[in-house]
Amino acid sequence: MRKTEPDPMITTSLRLPESLLDQVRDRAAAEDVKTTAWIRGLIESELARTEPNGVEARLKRLEDAVFNRSA
Repeated sequence: MRKTEPDPMITTSLRLPESLLDQVRDRAAAEDVKTTAWIRGLIESELARTEPNGVEARLKRLEDAVFNRSA
């Protein structure tokens, strides 16, 4: 029986200016990760940051509540 991944990876195409891709490759190499993994990490971080119930969003709501009531 073949085991399937719970969330399989899908390939997609992304068009970037050559100069931007060079910068991305340099940053990924500096962090010793593949270029695609580095890009995926940025996307995942941004989605987590903007998730309505994510840690950053909850912290911002808490800070807003504390500082707005104290003002």
